[in-house]
Amino acid sequence: MKTKLFGVMFASGVLLFTCGCSAKTTPSSSDANTVPLTGDAQQSASSEVLDTGKVTDAMWLEMAAQDLYNSQTNPEAWGAGGGRDRTFAANGVTAAQLEAYGAQLNRDPAHAQELIGKMADRVKELQQQ
Repeated sequence: MKTKLFGVMFASGVLLFTCGCSAKTTPSSSDANTVPLTGDAQQSASSEVLDTGKVTDAMWLEMAAQDLYNSQTNPEAWGAGGGRDRTFAANGVTAAQLEAYGAQLNRDPAHAQELIGKMADRVKELQQQ
């Protein structure tokens, strides 16, 4: 049961960092006339420069692992208690920059998968401490 719960929480954490928390889930009335991007427009959107600040693979991996682990073990202190924001500030990054880095990782699925595997290993290390 604990392993299954970890799997669900892990997948949720990965989605938060790779997709961002602010993704739309339902179309609004203004989306009714939106045409899906194709060709050059789609390529342009996928090459958009995202503000990732000074986030690196190593930083994203550690911060994502810390976020996932702490949101599981002590969600009140981590979220509403400000632990998440303090940790991000101490590393000179914002949650938005980490989310942008995660979106950037989505452009290279093989690399993203490699980092997600490393993140899972880091979360296991944190659980054993």
